[in-house]
Amino acid sequence: MLRVANRSDSTIDIHPHTQNTIQTFGIEDSDFPADSMPELDFHGIVLRETPRPRWVMFCDGMLNGSRPPVASKLRMPSAIGWTNCYNSSVHSWFGSRYPFRTVRAANRHGCPSTSLDDRTSQPQMVTMLIKVDCEIALTFPEPAAVILMLHLHPSVTQAVGSAERLEVFPAVQISDYSDVYGNRCARVFVPAGRAAFRHEAVVVSDGQPDPQTWGAYHHRVQELPDDALLFLLPSRYCEVDSELKEMAWAMFGHGPAGWPLVRTVCDFVHRHIRFDYQQARANRTALDVFRERVGVCRDYTHLAITLCRCLNVPARYCTGYLGDLGVPPDPAPMDFSAWFEVYLGGRWHAFDARHNVPRIGRVLVARGRDAADVALTTAFGITRLDSFRVGTVELQTVALVT
Repeated sequence: MLRVANRSDSTIDIHPHTQNTIQTFGIEDSDFPADSMPELDFHGIVLRETPRPRWVMFCDGMLNGSRPPVASKLRMPSAIGWTNCYNSSVHSWFGSRYPFRTVRAANRHGCPSTSLDDRTSQPQMVTMLIKVDCEIALTFPEPAAVILMLHLHPSVTQAVGSAERLEVFPAVQISDYSDVYGNRCARVFVPAGRAAFRHEAVVVSDGQPDPQTWGAYHHRVQELPDDALLFLLPSRYCEVDSELKEMAWAMFGHGPAGWPLVRTVCDFVHRHIRFDYQQARANRTALDVFRERVGVCRDYTHLAITLCRCLNVPARYCTGYLGDLGVPPDPAPMDFSAWFEVYLGGRWHAFDARHNVPRIGRVLVARGRDAADVALTTAFGITRLDSFRVGTVELQTVALVT
């Protein structure tokens, strides 16, 4: 039985069948400081670093054999906060991955509902709200035209939970258009001096990791749709017409086709390259990174795309937001992420050679042949980068009964 203290000094009993449900409450740092976190076990609690106040998850309601902190220690916000801890802190504390989900169940008084028993046998759809934002500041010695690719991709538009905003400071006219790949772009003309470009949106996600479709069919080239053929050809950073072609067939041409082939390519690229921000450079190609064996996420992606194209798997470059959702937090400053999509079984599927595991909460900004097609800012003139900030925050997770 799960027993959780609530605002009214009572407890809530939840049937054991809801063991995959974790109730979350806000606790102030002074009441439960991180440095006094007790030793945890499967019947313990999980402290997850989120925007303050911190959130404490009660699993099975036991803290080293005792009850959770008394109700007087719980200070619940007026709107109860709920957070998804799937594959996140649970993994880091327990050493394995448990399919935990949060369930938002509040009665008309704003307190958690006790009537969860009849819900757990029904299918549930987890909805995650993710706030994404960025700011790029540049200095222009002369007035200049700039193309911005900061809007979310049209495929994400229907999942935007609040008004998406793109702002330029100082304020100038913004003219939107779509490029040849269907990305949403903006044109601006900025005066000399410092200009800041800011983007913000809240996106609704299903909270699930990247789908894995191991049986996806590997199309022969003659079976591919016309618009997929472009993504078999060489491009600025992906030299399909290089020594990589023979190498790809020698290394991967005799294994299983389709999904296992792409997974094998990702495994190879992930092992072959050492990630190092300090070694990043704008002109490194797939062939360069194959030889140098060092790079950042775009380099992993360029090499994986090139090898897939060499093996007749259409592959296209993707850039967007990817926060630390469902994984231990990365202490390094966040950047835009790069991954790729391949065409198998009549549709496009996401792969990530950099992280090489299915991830939660990808928010697509743009697609193209390679990084040259999806530059965040393109300035027609001399510029200097002043500052660059990218953020992703999980706002809320709701489990909806279907």
